[in-house]
Amino acid sequence: MKRNIPRKNYLIVVLMAIVVAALVLYLAKLYTNSNIDQKHSLMSNYLSNVTIQELDNYLLENPNIIIYWADNEDLSNNRLENDLKKYLIEHDLQRNIIFINTHDLTVDEIKIASKFDVKFVIGSDAHV
Repeated sequence: MKRNIPRKNYLIVVLMAIVVAALVLYLAKLYTNSNIDQKHSLMSNYLSNVTIQELDNYLLENPNIIIYWADNEDLSNNRLENDLKKYLIEHDLQRNIIFINTHDLTVDEIKIASKFDVKFVIGSDAHV
């Protein structure tokens, strides 16, 4: 004797499969985004990124720029970078600062970077 399965049961199974697939995709995206945020500096996503090789040309076009040098994978700077981001937004300085990742610099790139004049300005409203 053949058993008759109502269409309602098929609809429930299809609906459950769609919900489970959507949940898996959402959690995968959430996991990927959390890993990206943990592995990279906040400033690398917020400021313009420039490499050492591009720095000479960038400075020719933008002579009055502030350079933020940091290790992209050093998470100890997170508190500083959160405060810096708030400060930059308050004073609309995002276009005046570039980010250079120092994590994987070669010896030659360190020599190139050392030739630039670095100025430190102390003060809450100081601009270079």
